[in-house]
Amino acid sequence: MSLSSGSSGNCYFLHNGSKGIVIDAGVSLRRLKKLLLERGFSLDSFQAILVTHDHLDHIRHLGSWCKHMKKPVYATAELPLAVGGTTIACDCRVAPCPCPSHFHDGLDSPVPARP
Repeated sequence: MSLSSGSSGNCYFLHNGSKGIVIDAGVSLRRLKKLLLERGFSLDSFQAILVTHDHLDHIRHLGSWCKHMKKPVYATAELPLAVGGTTIACDCRVAPCPCPSHFHDGLDSPVPARP
């Protein structure tokens, strides 16, 4: 389900009744908690974070999430380079995963960034 979508922050939640995952960290931890509670879930309802790409509206709050929740993060190998290696410097386990050629202008894309 979409928790937030747009340039102000992207965040999605997938849940199968017993386990869940949050996709993208574009909203604050406070907002994430509120959005989940409005739908009957909590921060304990998901086990990991998946980051789709390095645009700010997808990773803006990743560092804060990592610091406070200590959940594993799955992202492309290039994500730490995109964020200067500092945003995800925490006790989280960050596992790179292959990313097919999408046509976006993230650091992991074969398409050059738009001017």
